Amino acid sequence: MEKEDKLIHLRKAELIFNPNPIGMASFINLTEQDYGKDYRMPLLPELTDLLYETAQNLEDINSREIHSLIKKPYWQLTGNTLVYFFKQGMFVVDEPSMKNGVPEKYSFKILEEKLGSCEENQVIYSKDKKIRFVPNSFKTGKLTNKEFEKNHGINGIFGGMENSRKLIEIYPAQKDTNPYFTAVNKDHCGETPIIRVPSMTFFNYSEDLEISAVDPIHDADRFTYKVKK
Repeated sequence: MEKEDKLIHLRKAELIFNPNPIGMASFINLTEQDYGKDYRMPLLPELTDLLYETAQNLEDINSREIHSLIKKPYWQLTGNTLVYFFKQGMFVVDEPSMKNGVPEKYSFKILEEKLGSCEENQVIYSKDKKIRFVPNSFKTGKLTNKEFEKNHGINGIFGGMENSRKLIEIYPAQKDTNPYFTAVNKDHCGETPIIRVPSMTFFNYSEDLEISAVDPIHDADRFTYKVKK
């Protein structure tokens, strides 16, 4: 039986998180976990809400532990979200379909047909915003705070500029630090998607937040939490 006082209630996002981490494991293993009654693996935008709201309450031991854990070297915070890289750009897909333990290889055309008319900062959204298309013109590497907030690649991964702003508000660039964004080089992309797992991490004991979208689905250095409405 869960103790109610140990759950984290996100009032604005209307989500309830269990603060006990799940992992380390691969993306595939995380999607196959039994999260328990009413729980599921959170989406990457929902993990942004978790980080943002708990950052406002670091007097709470569970909130402090969440922010401590993400800074452990090579622990990559991961949601049920994948990136499909094509030569035309990247699609970000929340809750991707799985077949025989691997993500479905959507074609560009199938994903394109799911897009709606909503567009913000070069990110085109499906009606439910769980599929997002970003053209291959975003900056990677070291970013300033403003570049991070407005980077349409990062906006696409986290579901909008508002979530990018939340992340850089929690983990801003300091005098000797910069957030970092890695993605598959567009020159390596073609008609067949290159599927990668986006995550948040801090490498090598640094204070630099890294948004990584270059690692394959079987890398086992990932963790997540469980969430319910």
